[in-house]
Amino acid sequence: MATATALGRLACQKNSFLQELSAKVVSCVKAASTNEYDIVFDDSVLFPEGGGQPGDVGTLHRSTDDQAIPVTKAFTQEGNCVLRTDRELQVGDELLMRVDWPRRLDHMQQHSAQHLISAIAKRTLDLNTTTWSLGLTRCNVEFDSP
Repeated sequence: MATATALGRLACQKNSFLQELSAKVVSCVKAASTNEYDIVFDDSVLFPEGGGQPGDVGTLHRSTDDQAIPVTKAFTQEGNCVLRTDRELQVGDELLMRVDWPRRLDHMQQHSAQHLISAIAKRTLDLNTTTWSLGLTRCNVEFDSP
C-alpha cells in the first residue's frame, strides 16, 4: 500500500513549476460538516495552504474518462497534504492531478514580491516583517516599527 509523502518533500515543494502529477489515493474520508471528501494521496502537485499563502486548487482526472473532479481546497492535517473534493475515491485509485496554473503563478509572483519588499524594508529601514498574506486582488505585508 502507498504511503503519503511527508510535508516538505511533496512534488509541488520540490518543483513549484510542476503543473501535473500522477498519484495514488492513500486515504479518503468524509469531511466534517460538508458533503465533500478529504483525500490524502501518496504525493501532490497541489500546494497546501500555510504561512500566509492560500492552498492551490485544481482538478483530478481518471484515465478511464474525461471528467474533471474539482479540488476546492488543499490543506495540511496531521502532517499530511489533504485535498478536498466532492467525490469519494477508493484507496489505491490512481489519478492525474492538475494545478490551476494561472492562480499558482499569481501566488508565486506575490510570494516572491513579498520577499523582495521585506528584504528592502529590513536593509534600508531595519524593519522586520511581522505578517503577510496574499489574495486575489492584493498582497499585504506588515512590519514592526519603533
